[in-house]
Amino acid sequence: RATVTTVALINRQCKMASQNKSVGMFSKNTLMSALGNFSTAYNFQSIAVALSIAHYIYPENKDTWSHTESVTKTIVLVGAIVGQLSMGYVGDWLGRSRAMALTMALTITGSLLSSINTPYGDVYPGPYVCEGLQPEASSMHHQFAWLSLTRFILGVGVGGVYPLAATVAAESSKNNKERGKQVSLVFSTQGLGFVMAPIMGLIVVAANPSSKVSDPALRNVPGLQECLMPYQASGLNNSCTWSSHDCNDGKTHCASGANDINWRFVLAIGALPGIIMLPFKVSETSAASSDPMRKSTFWADISRREYWPKLLGTAGSWFLFDIVFYGNTLFKGAVTAAMFNDVQSLHTEFVHSTILFAIALPGYWVATALMEVLGRKNIQMLGFGMMFILYVTLSQLTHREAGGKVEKKSGVSAGGLLFLYGLTFFFANFGPNSTTFILPSETFPAEVRSSLNGFSAAMGKTGAALGTAGFLPLAKQIGAPNVILVCGIISLVGLINTYFFVEDRRNKSMATSNSTMGYSSINASESTRLLNNPADQ
Repeated sequence: RATVTTVALINRQCKMASQNKSVGMFSKNTLMSALGNFSTAYNFQSIAVALSIAHYIYPENKDTWSHTESVTKTIVLVGAIVGQLSMGYVGDWLGRSRAMALTMALTITGSLLSSINTPYGDVYPGPYVCEGLQPEASSMHHQFAWLSLTRFILGVGVGGVYPLAATVAAESSKNNKERGKQVSLVFSTQGLGFVMAPIMGLIVVAANPSSKVSDPALRNVPGLQECLMPYQASGLNNSCTWSSHDCNDGKTHCASGANDINWRFVLAIGALPGIIMLPFKVSETSAASSDPMRKSTFWADISRREYWPKLLGTAGSWFLFDIVFYGNTLFKGAVTAAMFNDVQSLHTEFVHSTILFAIALPGYWVATALMEVLGRKNIQMLGFGMMFILYVTLSQLTHREAGGKVEKKSGVSAGGLLFLYGLTFFFANFGPNSTTFILPSETFPAEVRSSLNGFSAAMGKTGAALGTAGFLPLAKQIGAPNVILVCGIISLVGLINTYFFVEDRRNKSMATSNSTMGYSSINASESTRLLNNPADQ
């Protein structure tokens, strides 16, 4: 009976190979995987844009806000770890198609819930509007507690996209020679998602420039109007200097565009890619989930010693890289503000973010163009090496300022410093950011491909959570220039790890099973192999 079932599965796999039209560079599977990756990147970055707006509105003092900002940004990464581990296994258990539909449903739900909570409680300006009117609140405002819950749900969804999109894109390639380029192209849409987040911030601030502090509801707050008037234009784009003895520092932001509608819209629009995908369905790319002989579980897959060196290469490199990448990405506003040593309006902050992501964007495309020329391993080593050089250079061009901020040394151009900082993202994308996404999808055999891809991605997000939560606190302890130097050291460790443990499968077929889980006799022959890319049949 088992033999009959196995033969039926082989026939199904061959039928998928001959009839499946969802293969190729611009197939339905590839495009849906690309849109899923765009959604993931936008939703990761949109919280930084939303909080930049919201922190002018809700009543928390500055010490509380520092904790709130860290928790609200980090919680989506925690959700992503859960999503990558669970949805990666679901992809092997129920199939890639069903798992992808579930992840997008969670992404839509999390994005919309993040934006709909009704504000209530005391009406005061936020911690950076007027120093003299900071509330005494020492706990997280309810609005951010709600955001933390809903962003966790969102994180489970966007986290699940990582292993599934990479696996589907790799298994949908026409041949071995274009597989790396196809998966890299899918991943490059994350760059568009990252740059779209601050662009969306610019759009909403320009379209709806009203400020919370000028709302009629705030006119009766004691001392507020005395603090905010009179004011004098400072010459900075969309910012003002306020003159009053009621403000301890004598000045504050106008915060043009800081209102409830704007930050909610930025978060809600993250549901749009998933909504666009609803009428469509990813075509199944593997028959492994239908095999009744498959007895493996996630923990059994992880425990298999033959995978450990490969996991050091895929999961280890991803972990090291994301410490650096997310630690810088989610806190780039603080870095650029310190570099330019001025008070930034929302407009200026979003412009700086857009410039940084725009500098980094070509890195994805260069990686795609050279993926089959240089190979995954060489590109990853090049990226880590250049990041090491750039971070060490940046640490020598800056010095420590009070509060853990970074300040450029005398004679150093702010524009040049910003360019070097942007190059760290360029070589991250033309380097480990692209290759860590590709490597797990072709390093492991099909029966564990989605699961171990998810584990590798989860290790990456574990590093991202460490970098996100620890970046600013560590800067306060040892100084931001030293944190930048630490980033360089971590990059060097990533280069060494890549050299010893990463397997480059350029122009080779994806890994196949050599286990005794009922597959060995089938996989012994190219003509009957069950657990490999359908397009290779």
